[in-house]
Amino acid sequence: MANAMLANPPKQKELNDCWKWSSSNLLSFKRQKLGRPTSELIRSAVEGISRAVSHPQRLSAIGTACATFDHDFSSAHDEEVRIFGADAVLLKHLSFILSKKNSVKEEDLLQLKEEVGYTCSVLEMICRCNATTLCESVSNFGNELVEMLLMVISDFKEEKIQRRDSVVSWGDLVGTESHTSLTRLNHSHYGDDFSVNKATKMLCHIARVGSAIEFLAKHDGVLSTLKCVIETVNKEDGQNYHEARLNCLFVIANLACAPENMIYIVRFPGLVDTLLHVVVNFGKCHGDFDDEPFSSKETRYRTRCIAARGQAVRAFLNLSWEEENKLLFSSNKELLKGLLQLSTQQEETKTAATLAVLKTTRIHAAGTLRNIAAVSNHEQKLFLCQYDQSALITKNLQSCNDESIRERIFALFYNLCCEKTKDILSFHLSQVLQENISDTSNIKELAQRIHKFIDTESNTCDKRISDSPNMHDEDYVSEE
Repeated sequence: MANAMLANPPKQKELNDCWKWSSSNLLSFKRQKLGRPTSELIRSAVEGISRAVSHPQRLSAIGTACATFDHDFSSAHDEEVRIFGADAVLLKHLSFILSKKNSVKEEDLLQLKEEVGYTCSVLEMICRCNATTLCESVSNFGNELVEMLLMVISDFKEEKIQRRDSVVSWGDLVGTESHTSLTRLNHSHYGDDFSVNKATKMLCHIARVGSAIEFLAKHDGVLSTLKCVIETVNKEDGQNYHEARLNCLFVIANLACAPENMIYIVRFPGLVDTLLHVVVNFGKCHGDFDDEPFSSKETRYRTRCIAARGQAVRAFLNLSWEEENKLLFSSNKELLKGLLQLSTQQEETKTAATLAVLKTTRIHAAGTLRNIAAVSNHEQKLFLCQYDQSALITKNLQSCNDESIRERIFALFYNLCCEKTKDILSFHLSQVLQENISDTSNIKELAQRIHKFIDTESNTCDKRISDSPNMHDEDYVSEE
């Protein structure tokens, strides 16, 4: 198996800035971050949290921490964790706040909920440390952290009223004049239940730790919670909820990269159907499944849907590496239809960043079909060749003009080769193979192999070509 690089979790950026995206939060408003904090600022912020007891003290301390830790210097986040123990202090702080949930007065519940959200925000910030440091934290108290995150998200699952985002600034939390220089630099706004966004984003961070992804996938309640968020977010919900949905899809796609998780995820009740709905319904939220095109007023919603579908397709790409899953997917007509549509149709878009997302999704869709075609069962290969009047062959031939997609499509044709499919492949590909036999790219070798197989009386196709589990690297470039 080729090595796949683990994905860095979300950063808050506009879609116009990325499909490096930094996961789900390519939909967030861009905000100004601070420079690298000094050791004294870090020490003061951590000690402030550990000493805060009353509600005003806690709010002031967590506000200072938000202002101090909101930066992208991973080495400084390493220092926050390794030298000053910010991870342990914040985890204890979150545990303390959650323990008050059942005893607080109803009129104070919203304040407590916001405090949980801000604490999750700070925890997410320090999780931007290097993977090695994060791995140590997960080893020390990953189980406790995941349990608390699931508790935070459970509020979202149980909420019955329509969810909207309201505007809140953590700068308002800082309670002393000495902190005003920090708060002027940091006016990031979140919804009144942004805790679910931050909690799911922390799961994104954990999902980039190679040693933690099996533990995370099989931790009781994780997959069911991810599935629930994906299915529960509505079109009308606020930005934080849409980001949480995208975070959950990102986590599943990363968890699917581990061979030990591939069969487990596919066998998890209803999860494949949840991902499939995202793929075949253009990434739309549950409750908005229809064939109606996006209106001109739905630009932001369409952008979110494109990103969601891209992560669902990446999950299928990773899952399709496992032979048992190949067999299952090769019989799923709805999945084949959705992947074929993605690999062959080009959608119009106005921004270069959105176009990059769509291109990456098309490449992943073609790669998933390539993986599925490597199924060892020859009857399934024949089924794939005959599906929808040989659409996997004919439609891909008509539209594979992108070099990266063409290579995967020719690998798909090669993986379909067996005695049962020889006649069909010969009928559709003979002329095309002759045209590509002199190609200077990797397609040349594939065309030669397929041509040799078709012209041979009896042959057993040699090594199949299959994508290794895919995780984006630091810049979210596909590593297959």
